[in-house]
Amino acid sequence: MTRDELRAKILATASPKPVPVNVPEWGDVYVRPLLVGEIEAMSSDADPKLQTARGVARMLCDQNGDLLFDPNSAEDLFAINRLRASSLNRIHEAMEVVNGTSKEAAIDLGNVSPPETASS
Repeated sequence: MTRDELRAKILATASPKPVPVNVPEWGDVYVRPLLVGEIEAMSSDADPKLQTARGVARMLCDQNGDLLFDPNSAEDLFAINRLRASSLNRIHEAMEVVNGTSKEAAIDLGNVSPPETASS
């Protein structure tokens, strides 16, 4: 594969498809993987009290990948902050899976050691 072909193949993955998540009280919603620029923006978030809400707003979307909340809207962020933690936990778990940041994904990538097991 040539350099240009490899580059084109890599850049073709820039628009990942949303992943469905079932939240019993909402039904199916979708989470889209973060892009590098969005991760960079999250690391410079000015208000730590809104970090979780902004992360949810950047990823919670419809089946077409269109965001349901505006991550730059204080009104939307405060609305997300008023949601039940159990609902957001399901979204957060899905976010970890689609972004490869769960403990299992980190183990698969070799970034953490698997837990020790008792040997006999």
